[in-house]
Amino acid sequence: MTFLQRLPNILTVSRIMLAGIFLFLLLFMPFEGAHFIALLVFFVASLTDYFDGKIARWQKSTSVIGAFLDPLADKVLIVGAFLAFIELRLIPAWMVVVILAREFLITGLRLVASGFGKSIPASKIAKHKTVSQMVVIYLVLLFLCFKDYAVLQNHVSQIQVLIFVFMYITIFITIVSGAMYFYANRYVFKRKRNR
Repeated sequence: MTFLQRLPNILTVSRIMLAGIFLFLLLFMPFEGAHFIALLVFFVASLTDYFDGKIARWQKSTSVIGAFLDPLADKVLIVGAFLAFIELRLIPAWMVVVILAREFLITGLRLVASGFGKSIPASKIAKHKTVSQMVVIYLVLLFLCFKDYAVLQNHVSQIQVLIFVFMYITIFITIVSGAMYFYANRYVFKRKRNR
């Protein structure tokens, strides 16, 4: 296997490592500028998500480990960010519980479907869900940076309202996409597994 063929998996693993660095900066590094560096780290991690898929499609090379690690890395990065926001008292815990519940339920559905030899690809609305989650995370990180540097100090409350608006949109898309997954794959609950 060439380096280019291994590169998507390397980028995916680096995303998991960057997620750890991002959370460490966000939660345990109180120095001035830590939030801005955390924003940059999250941006780089987001780029690895874009490029690992792009390179894999260009190379037409997929691997079992890549198929396992890629969604795992996404969940570590995104769910980790939301859990950190709970710790920082920026987002209510119940909202993150909804996101976590959806992720666990869909992962369980995929595992059951794999028992029938079926795979469940990501739907369009699920991709919109991921985009809305990323928008919220970037808004929160920008909000933290603005607070650190006293930028837009007179508009802090408006930014907080904007964050909550996008968070409610995210929750709505999360619930709808989860329901659509279960409806589209309801056969899983009606079929008997082949022995």
